[in-house]
Amino acid sequence: MAEAVRRSVSEVNPDAPVFRVQTMTQVLADSTVPPRFNMILMTLFAILALALAAIGLYSVISYSVTQRTQEIGIRLALWAQQRDVLKLVVGQGLRLALLGVGIGGGLRINALDGEPIVWRNAHQWPDIDDRLARIDRGRVVRLLHSSAACDEG
Repeated sequence: MAEAVRRSVSEVNPDAPVFRVQTMTQVLADSTVPPRFNMILMTLFAILALALAAIGLYSVISYSVTQRTQEIGIRLALWAQQRDVLKLVVGQGLRLALLGVGIGGGLRINALDGEPIVWRNAHQWPDIDDRLARIDRGRVVRLLHSSAACDEG
């Protein structure tokens, strides 16, 4: 096909250079390679971050259960139901996870005037001090306060 295009162009204008003859499918495929690579890379980093967060949460809960082994034993000895003890442990882990999601989501959304970080170009990002100054402090304080109230009760 490339030869046919070259012949047709040379018939009309023999001095016109013809190079990089490609089909539209090839042009489209070549133009999507960099965004596709970036998306795959971001997905891999997101999976890695999720795995690290899961391992960290597991480690914190495991450490907490290890520290509270005697308390759990006493609760079970005093006829506490296993589901109540399980609710205690899982509830603590869920509070930690929700606290992390709330703070992380609050920082991500509110740090850039309500616009998620991924939608901004790198040259448009304000300095880190500007982003931290715009955090919705009320939301973070309420979240920390509710977490402290759950720990007390």
